[in-house]
Amino acid sequence: MTSRFDENEVVARCLPYHDKMNLVLLITVTFTLALVHGNNQPCQRNNNTNAYDEFVLRHILQESFNRYSRTDWTTYIKKYGLCNRPMQTFIKGRNQVDVVQTCNGSGRPLVNSYNGNFCISSITMHVYELSVNRNCRVINLVRRRRYVIVACDKVGNLCSPVYFEKYINQKHDMTARPCRP
Repeated sequence: MTSRFDENEVVARCLPYHDKMNLVLLITVTFTLALVHGNNQPCQRNNNTNAYDEFVLRHILQESFNRYSRTDWTTYIKKYGLCNRPMQTFIKGRNQVDVVQTCNGSGRPLVNSYNGNFCISSITMHVYELSVNRNCRVINLVRRRRYVIVACDKVGNLCSPVYFEKYINQKHDMTARPCRP
C-alpha cells in the first residue's frame, strides 16, 4: 500500500522551516556586511587592540635603507615578516605623525565613501608602492607623492589609522567636519 501525501499538506509543513531559514540567512548576510564594511564614521571603537600597531608594521617604514633598491626592499620585507601581501604600500617613518593627524583633525572624510571611517590627509606624502612575488622578492617599485587615505578607529583611547586604502584620485569632502574623535 502506497501512501500519497497531499501536496498542500507538505507545503504547509515545510513553510515554517523555509521562513526560519530565510530569517537565518538574512541575519547572517546583515552581520557579514556589518563586519566587512567596518565602522560607519571615523574614530569609533575597534576591538582589535593591536590594530594600530599592525598598521604601523605594515605601512610605516621602521628603519632607513636605500629606498631605490629592490634588493634592500626585499631584505626589509623579509626582516619584518611582510611577505604575504603581493601589493604593499609604505610611508616614511617621519610622516607617521602626519598620518595619525589625518585621524585627529587634519584629515577629511572622502566624498561618496562606501565606508564612513575613511579619511584623506590634507597634505601629500611620499608613498612607496611595491609588487612582491611568491618568493618574497620585490619585482616592482614606484615612489609617488600622494594624499594618504586611512581608516580611522578608536584603539584604546586614541583615534588611530588602522587600514591603508589606495589613493585613486578620491576627493576630500569639504562639506563634512574634519576627521576627529
